[in-house]
Amino acid sequence: MKLVRWYYDLHSIFKALINSLFAAIGFFCSAIIPNELVTTLGLLNPLQKTLVYIGVFALVFAVYSITFIFFKTTKEKMELEEKEENEIILLAYTKCDRIITDEMKNYCEDNTIAELIIGKPLHTIQKIVSAAYETLDDFYGKSVNPNDRIKFEATFMTKSYIDNEITIPAYQNKENRAPRSLQQRKDNPKVYDDTITARVYREPRPSIHIIEDTTDPKSEYQELYPSQQRRIQSTVVFPVLSNENLLLGTLVIHCDNKGFFRLDKTKFLSELLEIFAKRLASEKLYLDKIVTESGNINVDTSDFKNIF
Repeated sequence: MKLVRWYYDLHSIFKALINSLFAAIGFFCSAIIPNELVTTLGLLNPLQKTLVYIGVFALVFAVYSITFIFFKTTKEKMELEEKEENEIILLAYTKCDRIITDEMKNYCEDNTIAELIIGKPLHTIQKIVSAAYETLDDFYGKSVNPNDRIKFEATFMTKSYIDNEITIPAYQNKENRAPRSLQQRKDNPKVYDDTITARVYREPRPSIHIIEDTTDPKSEYQELYPSQQRRIQSTVVFPVLSNENLLLGTLVIHCDNKGFFRLDKTKFLSELLEIFAKRLASEKLYLDKIVTESGNINVDTSDFKNIF
């Protein structure tokens, strides 16, 4: 695919030169090689000579045809993927714009100051995670055949304000159920210490992690409970960074389709998830500030059960 992209990105002059070169090679193969074969094999029978010429021509024609079909179909596939990527990015922006519109209603409704200060960022973080899930589910999760549907899960993982260990304050999946690991976390706050998110927290420069196949030993993907890899077969973990490049958490997307998230799509996935990550970062920084300054303002954060 890289070769095809490189070829079509060339200037028309260089493409013409390459086409001429291949034409010259084809002429050489069709005109010179048959004569060499006839001479080497000592063929004198006209029928045998004819078969040699036809065979070489057929081989050259087959190579040219296969190469042409390969380049053409690959180019069409690339164009289709690029179209889909542009559409899903547009869908992501649409979902996020809708969140902003919904948030405007908060200022028009009869909400208390406390609800606006604490409740707003908590609800918005959940809405952003839901928007990330819905974007992928709307685009890739629909199919007439249930067996062909891809099931996604989206979570926002960050450090808890209570114990400073990794937790999941926002999530979304088809069943709208909390991740099973949250039940484990009640008894073991360090349950996420071996996750990819924990690995991102330990990195000097947090970066996107794409696991094409969670069952591949090279991926170093750790199950949090038995059979988790049956449900999570491909995953991408994207760092949520502040304007100063400080890690605020990760946006994690799972799916049950092995190889769905691919390393060769790192640029696209980064562009897509950055749309949600920026908005998560804004709300998380706002919430950090409120929690830090809660002692200086007349708001009791303990009244909010969803504070993490």
